[in-house]
Amino acid sequence: MPYDKMPEWLRMLAMVNPLSHTIDSIRELFMGGVPVEGIVGLAVAAGVMVGVGVVQFRRTGV
Repeated sequence: MPYDKMPEWLRMLAMVNPLSHTIDSIRELFMGGVPVEGIVGLAVAAGVMVGVGVVQFRRTGV
């Protein structure tokens, strides 16, 4: 579903979902573009997840 057809709450949810950025990046690659926005979104999501993982790892003391 195109983002402009989504209700505002669903559009916001889609924008924080890493799968949306992945699909948008793949779609842009197939169309011959360079998916800069998608790659940046995925990098931000990966950075957040690594940070959360490090904090959780330190809390467990493993």
